[in-house]
Amino acid sequence: MFESLLEKILQSKLGKYLDGLDEKNLNVGIWSGNVEIENVSLKPTIFDFFHLPIKLLYSSIARISLKIPWKNLSSSPVEIVIEKVLAIVSPKEEKDWTFTDYNKINQRFQLLADYSNEIFEKLLAREKALENKGSDKKEAGYMDKIVLKVLDNLQITIKSIHIRVENLIGNNKYSLGMTLNFLSIHATNEKWEKKFIDRTDSKNENLPSYKILLLNN
Repeated sequence: MFESLLEKILQSKLGKYLDGLDEKNLNVGIWSGNVEIENVSLKPTIFDFFHLPIKLLYSSIARISLKIPWKNLSSSPVEIVIEKVLAIVSPKEEKDWTFTDYNKINQRFQLLADYSNEIFEKLLAREKALENKGSDKKEAGYMDKIVLKVLDNLQITIKSIHIRVENLIGNNKYSLGMTLNFLSIHATNEKWEKKFIDRTDSKNENLPSYKILLLNN
């Protein structure tokens, strides 16, 4: 039951970005904390989310692994491992560019202001909904702490990345590629040593969040 529910949630959320996500290549072991997704590809419209003048010609992802330490979420990181990513992209013709010009400073400020107001309104609505429900409010506060720990300590690893750019427009056709053997991001202390960070502890709540990015080849 829980496995099928989590499968539906993953298909709903990741389905916006991934093609080929179905029961055949989605292996969910909810009690073990392991989720495996194999042989999927990026949606052709993936770059539309970011308003980039680029189109996706081909892509493949061999495996996505999600490791959730259910019993130790308060002391162990959630790990995401992505393996063998291949993407072939091409610039769009100028007539097909539809992105918004976010370089305008006034527009940037307005977007930030709108986003801040939206978050503030949601927080107010939540407080009002919980103000007369002591147990619910306590539970929500506990869940907020768990979410903060998960986000602070989220560990992401990508192995074997190959991105190829092909310009098929006009007479000056060209192609170029980039490969990366290994990319990893994880939380550290102020000495850049790998460590689980707990900012829900009162003595740590004002500490900055440190992340280190490791690149290989």
